[in-house]
Amino acid sequence: MFNIENDEEEIIIANIPEINFNINELFISEFIPNPEGSDEYEWIELYNNSNEDINLLGWQIDDQEGGSNPYIFKEDTIIKTKDFLILNRSETKITLNNKNDFVRILNPLGDVWQETDYNNILEGESYSWDFNNNEWFINDTPTPGENNIFIPTEEIIWSIIDLEEAPENKDIIIKGIALHDVDKNALKIYLADFNNNIINYTNIIEIYFHKKDFPEIKKGDLLQLKGKLVKKDYLSRLKIKNKEDIILELENYTMDKPMPLYLDDIDDGLLGSFLNIKGIINKKSGKNIYLENEAKDTEIRVYTKFDTTNLSLKKDLEIVVSGILLSTSSGFKLLPFNVKNILVPQIVKAAGIKEEGITETSSSTVNIISKKPKKYTFILFIVIWLFILILSFIIKKKD
Repeated sequence: MFNIENDEEEIIIANIPEINFNINELFISEFIPNPEGSDEYEWIELYNNSNEDINLLGWQIDDQEGGSNPYIFKEDTIIKTKDFLILNRSETKITLNNKNDFVRILNPLGDVWQETDYNNILEGESYSWDFNNNEWFINDTPTPGENNIFIPTEEIIWSIIDLEEAPENKDIIIKGIALHDVDKNALKIYLADFNNNIINYTNIIEIYFHKKDFPEIKKGDLLQLKGKLVKKDYLSRLKIKNKEDIILELENYTMDKPMPLYLDDIDDGLLGSFLNIKGIINKKSGKNIYLENEAKDTEIRVYTKFDTTNLSLKKDLEIVVSGILLSTSSGFKLLPFNVKNILVPQIVKAAGIKEEGITETSSSTVNIISKKPKKYTFILFIVIWLFILILSFIIKKKD
């Protein structure tokens, strides 16, 4: 005789059937935590995989520890061999969380017989046990009362330009080309659309990896990634789980930069694009560089997460900055990836003073240098001439 207690009463059950089967013969086979419409249509399915009927008298079903009150089989409840038993929420009173929870079977002694947890099951989907491959999968077509067999569909490799049609909050595969090198502690990388050997800089995606464990990726690497599309906007976002979800297809593809644009050319239609923007430095403040056009009636904020002190960026200097165009409450913001995305081609002199000259460094930035004044060249010429004259006099005297 067993005593089974719950919050309402003490239930005394005699003649509990002997447990002559194992965990592989009585198990949870499917459940739906977030049905379409009302959550009252939740259900949990059990399966008898043994060669004999199973009586569930005294057994219990519940969710996680401390969740809903367990449902206790107080009467003889038979699952025939190789058959299913569907338990509706209206009967069990068990409420499963939509986002994450557990489903458990407890034997008549209250010990956990089986438990499984789930995360982020979408509305109308079930969590199902694959009878062929012996693993759980998310089933977008629930099969109550039937064997659950995962049938893989042909995987679609999405282009970034077509992501408006891709399913959101589901794992997909995309292809794109890296716009920058990846730092070992990077949280994000940005890819551009790549089709028929053409880079489309107006279609960009942000790849987010919370583990900060990217493999080595260089600018120009063509990548194939698997992850969950969590945001579809002017700048979509894909979240990946493991670095193994990143496959390198082609290394170091030669990338030409987009043509430089003036600030007057920028509008909302370019949000999320990778652009080269030309402007005149108005001011610097912390990590921000403010650029304006010649008319001084348009401004953009360039946000740099890297050190720019060696670039000698000064007011009235015209520069070209490559980066992702974003929108903020105060206007447009440009997000460059590193110091290589800032090009300093010339000095803009408000008073009309001529350009002094430029030289390009290996980091693709350009430092301003001054030409040597002409007076130094004249003095050097006089010294050389005097030396030659004295040398000629000495030679003649010897002769």
